Amino acid sequence: MPPTNTAEPEFEKPPIVEVALGVQFSPLSALRTVHLGLLWSMFRKDFPRTEDQPPLARAIERFDKPDLPLFRIEPAPLTPRSWFLSKDGSELVQVQQDRFVHNWRKMGSNTAYPRYRNLREKFAENLRTFESFAKAEQLGEFKPDQCELTYVDHIESGEVWKDFTQVDAVIRSWQPPKTDVKELVHENVTLEINHLILGKDGKPRGRLHIRVAPVYRMSDHAPILSLEFLARGAPLAPGINGILGFLDLAHDCTLGVFTTMTTTAIQKSWRLKNG
Repeated sequence: MPPTNTAEPEFEKPPIVEVALGVQFSPLSALRTVHLGLLWSMFRKDFPRTEDQPPLARAIERFDKPDLPLFRIEPAPLTPRSWFLSKDGSELVQVQQDRFVHNWRKMGSNTAYPRYRNLREKFAENLRTFESFAKAEQLGEFKPDQCELTYVDHIESGEVWKDFTQVDAVIRSWQPPKTDVKELVHENVTLEINHLILGKDGKPRGRLHIRVAPVYRMSDHAPILSLEFLARGAPLAPGINGILGFLDLAHDCTLGVFTTMTTTAIQKSWRLKNG
């Protein structure tokens, strides 16, 4: 099932610097480092480089009681996380005992964002390869429990805004607090916002975590606003179609929030083609 939002706005210069589509599943305890090497041979044509990384901790969204944390962190598996990277490093597949992720990263000004639909297609194809591999190698049953869609945007300063006292020129809902204390001068702001993602039955199926934070570009120390969107929740149905169903829902929710929380002026600076 393709994404439901057919009127997706398109920018000539989108601020996206990273996208990740992923799924977490019950740990395949039989998966070892040697299996990751065998798996790489199936991806090597498109991902000729490898790196080893520490495994990611397990995370489960919770909805039971308001006084409990929004999500539960569990210990990470012992087997390392393998990265399979494209030649230029702009795309990579991450695999560990309980996680499969497909990333796109902006590696330079000439790196074009391939858009969600294309990344979704690649993720689905690569995930099916992994599922078939796990079955053939008798690594255990593939039981997805959480899906994740991550977007990272870097909004550069320029004509619309120049420093972190002008976040309201980028984020519609933010206004710096007023104070009569002359010794206080507004400097910057970090925002964290959480939205529940509801299913057709009105019950929570996931959560959209949003973080707005001030950062500086390493090359010239120019101020940048980092917008991070992490949508995480249970698959909407069994199998890969249920995973894709949640990711599509997460994509539509993220897109809706992004377009309503950012100002018209900053969207014009990204050269909006439609919408």
